[in-house]
Amino acid sequence: MSSGNASKSTLTKWQLHRICYRLANRNISRPNLSQLRAAGQVGVADQFINAGNPNLERFVADSFETSLEYYGDSSSVALAFFMKDMDSFIVQQSQTLPYNQTGYPLEFLAFDPRVTETSEFNVSQPINGDKADVSGIEFAFQADFTFLPAPFDQLGALGNITLADGETTLFNEGEAIKVTPPGLSETSYNFTLYFETEVWGARVSASYRDNFITGEGSEQNIVAGFDETTFVDFKTFYNLNDSTKLTFEATNLTDERIRQFLDHRTQSFTESGRNFAVGVSYQF
Repeated sequence: MSSGNASKSTLTKWQLHRICYRLANRNISRPNLSQLRAAGQVGVADQFINAGNPNLERFVADSFETSLEYYGDSSSVALAFFMKDMDSFIVQQSQTLPYNQTGYPLEFLAFDPRVTETSEFNVSQPINGDKADVSGIEFAFQADFTFLPAPFDQLGALGNITLADGETTLFNEGEAIKVTPPGLSETSYNFTLYFETEVWGARVSASYRDNFITGEGSEQNIVAGFDETTFVDFKTFYNLNDSTKLTFEATNLTDERIRQFLDHRTQSFTESGRNFAVGVSYQF
């Protein structure tokens, strides 16, 4: 009898520390107002038209998530799997048309006598595509290193890594092109190492994101996007007393350079530099 009670107690503790859940849902989203606009931007000199599409339909997203989690006294671990299937996903369509087939007034061409009604314009507008799908896994953890000898028992770490994959379709000059959905990085992670006491603390963090596209490229390019980036930040605090705290933050310590691309060509490089901030807070 006592053996049976011990097994039951162990099982209850295990269930409290380990949680598995599943979530399925359907979201229906309407296009944003800028996509539904009836007006368009006509660049006569550069011969382009960026148009809205008031005939866009809403798109439907079916999602499924499942997660396995473990919570200990000074640590936690989670492993999650997710899938999302989007029907009538809104994508950009690009095509080249003579201006007199675009439906815009010929009077606009008076701004540049070099452009005629048969001049070819690159016309870009949103349409409802076939579908888009995304799937992936995420691993996350947090641990306080209380098993180490003092003062290293104040150390800790937390982080997560996400691996994802997906596919959608862009339309360029009537050709359907398979790409990853805009904004999706196949690999991303965050990692933080910290040391904290009741008086002071410090942490250094690294954040990585794989390259990703932002959408259709301009000037007849297929896609636009950004290269992979890694940002390193540092934060520290010191409690002068129960009410006053001093803080110091340093962001982008490695002065990461951001490259924006069009297809395989470089569009721009951006360097924001390192940023430092000192602060003080007082609690009444």
